[in-house]
Amino acid sequence: MRQYSADLIKALWLGLELHEGLAAGTFIQPKANAPTWTQKPNGYGGTLQIYNPDTSGTLTMIFDQEEKVHSRLQALANADRIGQAIVAPLVILDPNVGEFTTYFKARIQTMPDPSKGTGAATIAWVWIFESFRTQVFAPDRNLVGA
Repeated sequence: MRQYSADLIKALWLGLELHEGLAAGTFIQPKANAPTWTQKPNGYGGTLQIYNPDTSGTLTMIFDQEEKVHSRLQALANADRIGQAIVAPLVILDPNVGEFTTYFKARIQTMPDPSKGTGAATIAWVWIFESFRTQVFAPDRNLVGA
């Protein structure tokens, strides 16, 4: 039986390897702004299923505060705040299931509140994105016997 490994996940945005700063035991959490499907009465006692083309949403990642990625994200968020429009695709590669997802026009939604203390602190960063697309690849394609 194959074991799922979060260590294999890669997350890239503007040349930053976001996966290197993720807090242990946390997940990358995408959330859609709207449901994929809705339904509406059809007038004959049934319902119509209506596809919603809105694929925008948010993506949350939790980083250890002492990681370099966190300070680089702060610099990018500050640049975006003064009008430099820091927007780029954010790509997540998951070889566990053989897919990669591209979140188009991703940008930091809000700068996180700073947290200071003596323990290891984690910081949640949230991106907004305009749309996304998931594609499948064959991770075992080049292995002998696969």
